[in-house]
Amino acid sequence: MATLNKAIFNPSLYSRITALWFPDTSPSTIYPTMDAAKRWFGQGSPEEKAAFDNACASCCREALSSVSPEHFPLPSLPTHEAELAHRKEMAFPFRQAIWEGDIDNEVAGHRALKIMILLDQIPRNIFRKEDQRLIYTHYDVLARALIRDILSLEVRADVTPSFRYSLTARQWFYLPLMHSEYLADHDVFSGLIADMRKDFEKKPGEKDEAVFIWLDRIDEFELKHRIILERFGRYPYRNKYLGRETTKEEQEWLEGGGDTFGVS
Repeated sequence: MATLNKAIFNPSLYSRITALWFPDTSPSTIYPTMDAAKRWFGQGSPEEKAAFDNACASCCREALSSVSPEHFPLPSLPTHEAELAHRKEMAFPFRQAIWEGDIDNEVAGHRALKIMILLDQIPRNIFRKEDQRLIYTHYDVLARALIRDILSLEVRADVTPSFRYSLTARQWFYLPLMHSEYLADHDVFSGLIADMRKDFEKKPGEKDEAVFIWLDRIDEFELKHRIILERFGRYPYRNKYLGRETTKEEQEWLEGGGDTFGVS
């Protein structure tokens, strides 16, 4: 497995991703502002969405290119079991970057968050045309390997003291599992959201109902994904980018307004 370029994967990159993704909020806030959610999930005007895509490219294209298939080739991964078997080797270079230097768990957690956003979210803002294939066959695979690695460790980056009560941060760690076409990953995702809900239910002090509204929305969005996978075994809107033949049932579903989650 290739290694990461330390001239690229360094505190400067992580700071740029923070400024890009969290310009008006902190990763440690309990839940995001509506403005942030609008920006992240493509709810702005066409001009606003294009501006954000351009900002993502300016910030992160070099870093993504450095871990592209050309520079960071993956093993053959025809099944979910194969992904699990190769998880450690795929995640190891990123684990090294996360723990680079004499740092504490909090710093490592923040680095892990920025790398997860880089692998799982930024490609969705940069590769919007024919090159969407890169998202599904490469960057998503790396993101899944990283979250599986994080979840396997005794000291977990997603639940450091800064993040345990931060839906804002924790959602980004878990979304790679929602993006997966493997139902087993969705089972893990649902369990992680349930764990986050329990953490907030046990949180000392007055309960903030807005948190639970956000969690309900995440559950609803996950259900939309799961229903598609239970019916088709895959996301039909990805077929044209992955060279897969669309079945008659899938085509009728797409033409009837089936969810594509913003993918054209």
